[in-house]
Amino acid sequence: MDSPIPSLFRYYMCMSLARQEFYKELPTSMKHNEPDPAQAGMEFLFSKAGIWMQIWYGLLYVVVEGWEQSGLVDAEIETLLKNTSNVAKLKRFRHAVFHYQKQFLPVKQEGLFAERSIVEWITTLSDAFKRKLTEAMNEESAKP
Repeated sequence: MDSPIPSLFRYYMCMSLARQEFYKELPTSMKHNEPDPAQAGMEFLFSKAGIWMQIWYGLLYVVVEGWEQSGLVDAEIETLLKNTSNVAKLKRFRHAVFHYQKQFLPVKQEGLFAERSIVEWITTLSDAFKRKLTEAMNEESAKP
């Protein structure tokens, strides 16, 4: 049976690129001095950074899904994924990004924006996947 690592790493690389583009665009998206938080949020969502953030978060769930099917093990990742509430919010967010929604601002995205702590969780999870999947891919590449 083929190793799941190269395929999972491919999805991780797409997610990682979206994350890099988000951080590259973030400073230009934060220049608005909009007094209305709702308006500022709308402007951010449709900025380049906001669009890259949505792609990053959506692809992160694809990596989570692949991880769960891969049989790979990592204590830090497993601990993060035990937060089933955040995983469910990320999954709904992915659906809102990659599946057509009739609403202009899908309810499925609101769960992720309601709590600031989820940003830290997403960042930590992304970093954990970077560490583990880079390590696993290097081991895979070293095999004869």
